[in-house]
Amino acid sequence: MVTSQEYHKIPSLRYHWTSEEKQTLIELYKKYGSNWKLISQKYFQSRTIQALRSKFYSLSTGESIVDDRLTKKAQKWTLREDEELQLAAKKYLIHGKINWRSIFLTGCFPKRSAKSLANRYHGVLTKPKRGPWSRNEDEQLRNLVQTHGEKWTKISHILQRPPKLIRQKYIRYFAPGIKIGRWTPEEFKILAEEVGNLNENWNEIQELIPGRPLSDIKRTYYNSPKVQRKFNSGKWNDIEINTLNEAFKRFGKNLHKLSEAVITRSPKQSGDSPEILGNRNNAFSRVNQRWSLEEIKVLFEAYKVFGPKWELISQKQFPLRIAGSLKDKWYDLRANGGIINQKFILTWAPEEDKELYIAVIQHSFNKKVDWKAILFTGRFPGRSNQDLCNRYYNVLAQSKRGPWTKEEDEKLLSLAQSHGKRWTEISHSLQRPACSIQSHYNNFLAPGIKKSRWTNEEFHQLAKAFQVHGENWEQIQQLLPGRSLHQIRCYCRRSPKIQIKGKQTQ
Repeated sequence: MVTSQEYHKIPSLRYHWTSEEKQTLIELYKKYGSNWKLISQKYFQSRTIQALRSKFYSLSTGESIVDDRLTKKAQKWTLREDEELQLAAKKYLIHGKINWRSIFLTGCFPKRSAKSLANRYHGVLTKPKRGPWSRNEDEQLRNLVQTHGEKWTKISHILQRPPKLIRQKYIRYFAPGIKIGRWTPEEFKILAEEVGNLNENWNEIQELIPGRPLSDIKRTYYNSPKVQRKFNSGKWNDIEINTLNEAFKRFGKNLHKLSEAVITRSPKQSGDSPEILGNRNNAFSRVNQRWSLEEIKVLFEAYKVFGPKWELISQKQFPLRIAGSLKDKWYDLRANGGIINQKFILTWAPEEDKELYIAVIQHSFNKKVDWKAILFTGRFPGRSNQDLCNRYYNVLAQSKRGPWTKEEDEKLLSLAQSHGKRWTEISHSLQRPACSIQSHYNNFLAPGIKKSRWTNEEFHQLAKAFQVHGENWEQIQQLLPGRSLHQIRCYCRRSPKIQIKGKQTQ
């Protein structure tokens, strides 16, 4: 039997489970029951008891017996799956935590594990912040780890970044005892000599180079010309640049394949070289250009004609963009509901408004509109379920706007008592958009909202909360019961003391 310490040291034990191993595990469970110690000693000597137990549990809860390596190419997420996942996350949210295992056991997401559901929700659907980290975020991450510990999901709600990326950032740069900066020649020598001797056993190599994280060790081994002698250093010659351009047309941004084609350059060099990125006539610089509104409209029209034939679209409509960039842009726009670079939103054409008006008439039953059915018709590419609903009730339904009267407030209070928080039903009687009704009720008419002046205690609590959480108004509202989001936001923006404190912290 293998212990947990030996399990992590031997790299062969961390391989994927084959279909034969899974079938034998199920047959042995029928024969011996949950006697995992006996199964591990007789039949699975290279697997721990904990690994056998967890694998059997995942097989009994819906994991396929097919080899993981064959099914590793995950299927793309559809819009329907994303919407169902958002609803399930709201349903199973208990005390600020989502029970992913219970969502997995519902059976609504076949061929998806609990981990993949959590990664999809936190990494894509919550629209977290991405890109380079600022100095303020780095300091905030250190302080949050000191107060909350390594609770990455809790920290992700404050920083509004994926928990996986937050964990990687902390382990690579801020964990105690980690070295940051250039490698010494002694470290390069140890890495070059010991990788061959230890058969790429990275855990033992990390012990010989203390202070360096595993990701940094692997990156330097595979990319540094000081370790890999076959890679050149310095400026690129003409032959290397020409071969890289030809390989880029075939493989796109796959840096490992580009490095195999060039032979004399590492994957990092093939992507980060200033000679390559600085050349405007090169394919890299053409791909990295920003998308304009006209290009996105052309992309939607081409998708209607040709479908997902990205190579054909790139040849006919986008000669300066590769098929991979077109595909990535299409799925980004579809997932984000038509948002472009987080600044521009796709404008609605009059033809789309007509189609939406007809679709609402076709798919409305008992004064309720089935927005999912309209979305799955495929008439509105790049639009989400919420976009269609907002466009209809805010523009096409000719709803009322402007300041609220006392009669409308009284009517809204009576309707909220009778119908509850069904804002779409209330919008039919009030003839106002559902989103404006919801915000007006929550900010001004909801029971328990204070309408008195702010006290000194509330002011000090607000100032402290603003220093810690910044403009995360929902978390600040939890610390100030009785104050609405509108009241907190307006008071922070009008009060010069809180603004000065916020500028000092930011």
